[in-house]
Amino acid sequence: MRRSIILLFTALLVTSGVASAAPKHGSRLAVPSLSIPAEEVDFTAYEKKYGDHDGVFLNNEYLLEHTNKYACYKVFIKKYMVLNPDNENLTTFELRTYGEDLSTLYLRITYPNREVKQFGYDDLHQEKTSENQITYKFVYPNVTKGTIIEEGYELTHTYHRQSHSINTQFSIPCEKYRFSYRFPSRWTIQTKKISDYQNVKVNFTEEGKTSTILYSADNIPAYIEEPYAPSLVEQGKCFQFQVIQEMKTAVEWTAPLSWDEAVEGYVVYATKKGEIVGSKVAKTTNELIKGIEDPVERMDTIITYLQENIEPSSDKNDFYHNILKKKKGNPLRITGLAQAMLLEAGIDAKYLLLHSVEQGYFDETYISSTQVSSPAVGVKLDNKTYVLFPYFKIPVGYIPENFQDQKAVAIDIGKGGFYSPKYLIEIWDVPVEIETNNRIEESTDLAIDEEGLIHVAEEKMFYGNLAINFRELFKNLKEDEQKKTVEKLLAYDEGVAELTSFEIVNLEEYKKPLKVKLVYKLDNLVTLLPDEIIFQTGGLFSPSSGATFKIDSKKRYNPIKIPYDEKVIKNITIHFPESWTPTTPLKDVSFSNRFGEIDGKYSVEKGKITVTQSRSLKRNRAQKEKIEELYEVAGPQSRLFIPSIVFSN
Repeated sequence: MRRSIILLFTALLVTSGVASAAPKHGSRLAVPSLSIPAEEVDFTAYEKKYGDHDGVFLNNEYLLEHTNKYACYKVFIKKYMVLNPDNENLTTFELRTYGEDLSTLYLRITYPNREVKQFGYDDLHQEKTSENQITYKFVYPNVTKGTIIEEGYELTHTYHRQSHSINTQFSIPCEKYRFSYRFPSRWTIQTKKISDYQNVKVNFTEEGKTSTILYSADNIPAYIEEPYAPSLVEQGKCFQFQVIQEMKTAVEWTAPLSWDEAVEGYVVYATKKGEIVGSKVAKTTNELIKGIEDPVERMDTIITYLQENIEPSSDKNDFYHNILKKKKGNPLRITGLAQAMLLEAGIDAKYLLLHSVEQGYFDETYISSTQVSSPAVGVKLDNKTYVLFPYFKIPVGYIPENFQDQKAVAIDIGKGGFYSPKYLIEIWDVPVEIETNNRIEESTDLAIDEEGLIHVAEEKMFYGNLAINFRELFKNLKEDEQKKTVEKLLAYDEGVAELTSFEIVNLEEYKKPLKVKLVYKLDNLVTLLPDEIIFQTGGLFSPSSGATFKIDSKKRYNPIKIPYDEKVIKNITIHFPESWTPTTPLKDVSFSNRFGEIDGKYSVEKGKITVTQSRSLKRNRAQKEKIEELYEVAGPQSRLFIPSIVFSN
């Protein structure tokens, strides 16, 4: 379950633009003529080579160009074969523009019988979703297996962005990929490392007044999302670079040379210490901590107050006392307010800008606020490092997984005036977490009637980061969307399930475990024979039920990453007619390896089987070749897995 729990609240200023059918400049994209005959492609060979995937890029190109006038041009040329026509991402063209002109476009389809159709701008469906955002859509007609689709389009805009991030792996295989960045030779470019000692390999060339960076790769495997795997960017499958100097005729621009300069804007905006003196901030703080001596309890009281009383909003420039009065504020400012209140309470608090695992490797020499853009407050007490989120409902001591074991820029506010605070910068190591209570407790009561219909009452309790993740998943969903999500949590992944009712408890009570109650019926899992009954357990005894990630793939594509310690505890009661007698041996199980441990205990009495299972996983990283070991505790090869129970009648 890939996600970014903390939203980034830095506004990006863009100029508005309206798409036009006619180019406003000499286009960098050549539109192919419909008279060009379709090339012959050996579909059988492609299906044999890439049959496990929904499609394959035959060619994928991206040209990004900045001119001296700050005009920016983006040209995309893609050609791919569809191997699964049911994949709507491959059979639909969709493009969202943000203040950009769609100046040139062609869409070309070559069918297996070599018939060619071509479409253009006028064939697109347009929807203006905001002042600067337009979405373009086109559904390719009559796509079948082996259809080749070509897409070419050019975007232009006039705003200038110094930092760029380019994915170098895709959801389907790619036989040929080219990315090039053209820019004035007077500019200086810095590329970001992807590990301590590794940069992305690119070629730099210079011709006249223009320089070019070229990244190229052939036969790129698909990026397959898998449970317990690092993200695409985390694996270094991303090329990031920034403009650090622009020399012009009369003007010289240089990027920040230190982290102090890079975060100065945050400091001035979010951490104005002068606001605390003689203000409502001091009064509110002292009222909250009155009679509380323990610094951890003081800290918890202040952060809890802000989480429960101040609503995050888009308000940008409110003073701290107005945030307390209006009970809403920008998350950057709420974080500054939290730091100010903690300082008033005698707690040495730092303003943190966090690096997320979703931003890839943290390159300390790559001085850019794009690496550290999520705000928090840092406190070190009793040899523990607390990372606090006053604008996000998360208990003190817990850290969302995308920030664990990452870096943070810590800002120490010193003496200074209202508009010119003095500060010190440190690079902090964010801990894995202080609280490690990441577990799920499942209670399943199951009754099989004489006709083989199964009635199930199930309850799941989520704790720690698992509760945070599922709470985020549920809170913005409508009831019908919640129902669809809850259905994925059923202990069963086979049979025909009919969800009778569900209830989500403690959705807003973020300091309590999240509870999900389900009642449902199951059919087609019990086979009634004259002398015996076969009960297909349908995942009931899987060590990773619907409450967590399923691991059942026969082929592994990615390295293994278990982000934090976690535990699943299952208590299962199976009721069945007393005339039935279980004949399947149910033996107690205990096993452990480098990834974790499992335990299972079983008891059988007349008309009832009682089961207690637990599976613990340890925070770990390993190469994909070790997947069989992970399967032993968290997959279909686990000793906890019981595919069926046979009863005599």
